[in-house]
Amino acid sequence: ARGVPNLLCYQSPSSTVEFQPTQFVDVTEYMDDKIAAIGKYETQIAKCRYLKSSLVRSTAEFWGRFANYRLVEPFEVIRSMRDDGRPVPSSRDVARPAPAPTRAPVPRRAVEAL
Repeated sequence: ARGVPNLLCYQSPSSTVEFQPTQFVDVTEYMDDKIAAIGKYETQIAKCRYLKSSLVRSTAEFWGRFANYRLVEPFEVIRSMRDDGRPVPSSRDVARPAPAPTRAPVPRRAVEAL
């Protein structure tokens, strides 16, 4: 992916709470087409509850509240380059606090020696 100037991640069903979109695309006028296209995969819909049309639409509506649109596709920007080849700063470039240290378990031998 080194030669790819723009790299965006979409919210997949396996996304975790770590998904932090910073770019939103208004898909209001395409939502019915998206749901119709997903509807063609009947066997997948039968076993994957996250493909229900109501959930697809409500997920787009949920993210729309962050972008002042009705329905959006959220994207996490991994890399974005200007036309001149310089990177566009993103929220990923901002230093985040380190996670709190966890206590290592005391080895069993050390406990037995006490």
